[in-house]
Amino acid sequence: MKFFEKLKDLDLKNRITGFISDEDITELSFPSVVYFNGKDIDNQDVKVIMVDYDRVLEIWAGNKNTDKEFQEVNNLLRSETMCNYRIENYNLPLLWEDFREYVKFFLESGELEILCFNYIDERKSHEEVMFGFERSIKLLNLIREYSIDLLTNKKNIFQMDVVNSGKMIVFSIETNRYINLANKFETESEKKFLWFILNLIMKKKILKRFFNYKPAKVSKGMMGFSVLETDSEELKKSLYGLNEDLIYDEEKVINLVKNNEYFMDKFSQYSEFVGMIKKETRMNYENVENMFLDYFVKQGDSFIENSIVLAEKLKEL
Repeated sequence: MKFFEKLKDLDLKNRITGFISDEDITELSFPSVVYFNGKDIDNQDVKVIMVDYDRVLEIWAGNKNTDKEFQEVNNLLRSETMCNYRIENYNLPLLWEDFREYVKFFLESGELEILCFNYIDERKSHEEVMFGFERSIKLLNLIREYSIDLLTNKKNIFQMDVVNSGKMIVFSIETNRYINLANKFETESEKKFLWFILNLIMKKKILKRFFNYKPAKVSKGMMGFSVLETDSEELKKSLYGLNEDLIYDEEKVINLVKNNEYFMDKFSQYSEFVGMIKKETRMNYENVENMFLDYFVKQGDSFIENSIVLAEKLKEL
């Protein structure tokens, strides 16, 4: 990227400056670029450029930078990334060894990566970091284009989060909206059934659209997957499809629960039957949810379908 080449050529002493994403869509966080120009413990010049994927250094930002040279570089960055950036100085040590202590954890975790440095007459550039930054920008722009409703719809019960500047995409049931929705139901059974329906919808849509990306449970009510490439037409199609499939407002969810309440009685009957045979294996909604998901994803060869075939064969024995 021309932006980095221009930034590497600058030599503005005694500065730690960040180019920080300033997008209106706060749910979509573009990586920051950090420019360090200071000294080491032996008073040697140190110039380092870093990529801050999770924008962890922003807690030390605050003073707006007005250097003309940085403004010119920022214009180039904006044109190459299609993202707005603001320029701020960081209140961090200008002694390289002290700075490293501050950011040691972030460097080790991969949240902060060194792109290039000019240190004790040695110049190094990390091409894989450059590739990772360009890939991240490309993916974030793709998500912005194909998933805008999922990112910005404030009435949707489901939430999309882009983690680590696009290295991972996570979907979840938005907690506050779920609580507001659950309060509209009277019984504990209805509230459990509401969670069952929402979890099932979310996982079904994600598995159907992103099965090849190996989505997995992150925690309760959350599912995510990593994205290793950005050129796939499949990814664009899947993001666009999910942008339409996974929009559920309050009214739509309430109707789903009300129209399928009969299942709660059937579930209770089956649970009692299982408990009658062996109490410690009493059924819960999670068991049923996994069977349904298996059916949705592997139609024609699911556990439910194969069980029905087997049951019919064994019924007359």
